[in-house]
Amino acid sequence: MQIIIDPNASVCPGVRRAIRRAEEALKTRSLTSVGDIIHNREEVRRLEQRGLQTVEQERVVKGTVDVSGRHLFIRSHGVGEKILQRLTEGAASVTDGTCPRVRRIHRLVRGYAEKGYQILIVGKVRHPEVIGISQECPGRQVVIEKEEDLDSIDRTQKSLLVAQTTIGRRLFEKMQKRIHALVEELCVVDTLCEELDKRYQTIIDFARSVDVVLLVGGRQSSNTNVLYQLCKQVNAHSYLIEKAAEIDPHWLSDAERIGITGSASTPRWQLDAVKFSFGNNVQKGVLNKKED
Repeated sequence: MQIIIDPNASVCPGVRRAIRRAEEALKTRSLTSVGDIIHNREEVRRLEQRGLQTVEQERVVKGTVDVSGRHLFIRSHGVGEKILQRLTEGAASVTDGTCPRVRRIHRLVRGYAEKGYQILIVGKVRHPEVIGISQECPGRQVVIEKEEDLDSIDRTQKSLLVAQTTIGRRLFEKMQKRIHALVEELCVVDTLCEELDKRYQTIIDFARSVDVVLLVGGRQSSNTNVLYQLCKQVNAHSYLIEKAAEIDPHWLSDAERIGITGSASTPRWQLDAVKFSFGNNVQKGVLNKKED
């Protein structure tokens, strides 16, 4: 039996930057993250052991929790500029971990909204990145997650179309085509993450090359779920786990090549931990069976 870690599995640049900034700040002080720093419970727990605390972003935005005087951390998904300014005024310090790609969308959307454009955002309505983008154009945005959401578009308005960076090209292009047929004056800016675009193909190739895929990532992560569905499409023996303890030995009983991969919010240490478990946990029985 071969245990193979996907050579292309890695956190995206935005997540890597956020984690590094948080780790650096945690060397000298505790931090309060406005929402989970990333959608990965195991990584959040690791950072909590170093002094990271988390408060719900919605409570912070509404002002129902007092964060004045704290050292705050803005996660990679970002918050609107006005909210960032308000937090900066009341906090002891603010470490901004917003992904530069997301910050670019904020500036873009804000500029077009000021010019009177309707802002169309292809993404998940409750996703923190989409919420942050919407905060830059309150009252002018329409979030498009499914076909029915197209009915909310004002077809008479000049519009800007952007996307949640992690939503996936297939959905974006599908909605773009539909919207082009509805809106006469439409400006389209492809805001999908290029790194993730490339990742979608490499994970498909990896899933095809192994008998079983163990995709390690947070279940609440949009990117994790997109990658998991891609794996399932080409390899029925694909499983989403957050840690090694979730592996069912029956998944592996007939496998010769087991592939371990991760999403854009899965640090390498988690992949290594899953591989290491094959010599230490319940997988021992499966390995011994294969060797007999």
